Amino acid sequence: MNEINEKAELRKLRIQSIKRNFNLFKQSKIGILGLVIVFIFGFLALLQPFLFMTNIWDEATYHPVVGYDSQKILATVVSCKDIEYPTPEYKTPSDCPAADEVNIVAVAPYNPGIKEGDVIEQFIQPAPPSSKHILGTDSLGRDVFSQLMEGSQVAFVLGLLSAIVGVGISTLLGTIAAYFGGTVDAYLMRQSDLVLMLPTLPLLFIISAFAELKVWHLALVLGIFGGLGGSVITIKSQALQVKVKPFVDSARITGGSRMKILTSHILPNVAPLALLYMVFSVTGAIASESILSFLGLLNIDMSWGLMISVAQGLEEDNMSIVLDVKNLSMHYETLAGNVSAVKDISFSINSGESFGLVGESGCGKTSVAMTLLQLQPENSVITEGSIKLEGKELVGLSEDELRKVRWDSISIVFQGAMNAWNPVIKIGEQIREALREHYPDNSKQTNIQKIQELFKMVGLDDTVADRYPHELSGGMKQRAVIALALSCDPKIIIADEPTTALDVVIQDQILNEIKKVQELLGLSLIYISHDIAVIAEMTDKIAVMYAGSIVEMGPTKKIFENPVHSYTRALLDSTPSIRGEKKKLKSLDGEPPSLINKIDGCSFAPRGPDKETRCNPTEHMRLVEIAPDHFVDICSQGKE
Repeated sequence: MNEINEKAELRKLRIQSIKRNFNLFKQSKIGILGLVIVFIFGFLALLQPFLFMTNIWDEATYHPVVGYDSQKILATVVSCKDIEYPTPEYKTPSDCPAADEVNIVAVAPYNPGIKEGDVIEQFIQPAPPSSKHILGTDSLGRDVFSQLMEGSQVAFVLGLLSAIVGVGISTLLGTIAAYFGGTVDAYLMRQSDLVLMLPTLPLLFIISAFAELKVWHLALVLGIFGGLGGSVITIKSQALQVKVKPFVDSARITGGSRMKILTSHILPNVAPLALLYMVFSVTGAIASESILSFLGLLNIDMSWGLMISVAQGLEEDNMSIVLDVKNLSMHYETLAGNVSAVKDISFSINSGESFGLVGESGCGKTSVAMTLLQLQPENSVITEGSIKLEGKELVGLSEDELRKVRWDSISIVFQGAMNAWNPVIKIGEQIREALREHYPDNSKQTNIQKIQELFKMVGLDDTVADRYPHELSGGMKQRAVIALALSCDPKIIIADEPTTALDVVIQDQILNEIKKVQELLGLSLIYISHDIAVIAEMTDKIAVMYAGSIVEMGPTKKIFENPVHSYTRALLDSTPSIRGEKKKLKSLDGEPPSLINKIDGCSFAPRGPDKETRCNPTEHMRLVEIAPDHFVDICSQGKE
């Protein structure tokens, strides 16, 4: 009878201990959150084989990302020439080619022998969220939700395995140290102190340098280090409290063995606290896995860390874009009609990149520059498009908002330095005016020092600040204009034909100063010129403009080596070269078309320089990518 009462009392004490530890656990909001996360991971791991049919342990059959969409599609080659619109397939010229088609003129120059009806592979872009892909696809066409689910399984397996190993070790060692004490306790505690001295993540970095880390490797390492660390001390203190309980003394008096007392009386009473540590261990292991995967130190096909790494890379790519112009169109309202000066312009400029706009006078280069700064005349109207500067939309901003952007983020070296300065105000005072506007807290001495630094950067003497514009030569004025453009540390500078009216020697000096300043400060540069030779020297990327539109765009070297558009070839043929075989320079007959009249089809068709030019007057103008980063107007792509 006494034995029955004793067992009932022990059961009651255990229940009370469990309740007490559970109430202690409920006080930890982080612990509860972690437990919820563990259950979510467990649920996803259970559903993973049924939803995605993967097996994380079978590397022979493991599919890295289920729900994968090929990043290529099959496109049919069609011809959009000589079509009388509308047709059953195409209502307007812009409908040809369709989404699953490609125009033969876009691929023929690089695919000899291709013909209509052929099927070729075309790359696709990331898809937005849809019913098929609820979180969209990545840059490789892979379903993002599938990757998230796959990463959830990896995270749960890793977290649970490392937590079981770690908590099992710490519970066992902590209980043994508390029960036996003495030498055993001292040895285990010194071992725990030693592990606490070792930084886990740096140690994993070192291990990964000599061995290929996999998921189960990481789980064992984290579990062992976690089990031998600080949790042992906490478990030991809990076990010491249980050790002095009356029911433990009763078990010892009744002849219970040490193993019986440890397994039946002490371990069950420290289990609730071990569960709390298990929750924290899971979240810590997941964080460690994400860090290692992010850094590429873990041999794994898919995980949350890899997803973060890919997203970070995309974000960095996007953040490197300083200026992004999309489908920009602008016209001037005049008595004779609307002058379409800028027509459907699109381009982007990366940080530290130099971008050139080249073309004949009147093609719209300066209109583009003024539109970017929102400084176009009052009779101008932006009909469509977007201008994003460091991710901020400029179209639609008020004048007060634009004042904060101009010179602070984007500035301009105006065409003709002769007229860029107020003739009755000293040079230094005009630069200080910009500094006071954008840096109102700067002292006068700070602004003076800033101007001195700018003048030194562009090769001017400090005394220039105390001179009037008429006291400077043309080259000195132009250098001072560059200093003015740099005064507020912009991210991008527009140089609108900065060497106009200067002799050849001074032109070369100014160009060298601009290149030197750009490289020194890491600026992005838009260089505008009608001289394609200067553009070749100054830029990384070039856009050739004609009649308000970009007709060819791409890396400068690639366009000079392989000009595709007839107008680009005509510009190059009219420019002398000191290299290669001597040739007779060619001029381009005719004049650019009037931008008042609406131009349907190819605007360059009336001036085609030779009879072999593929230039369809009825073709709808638009840029197509004929090679990586090389875009050409579809209606005129050079010789057959």
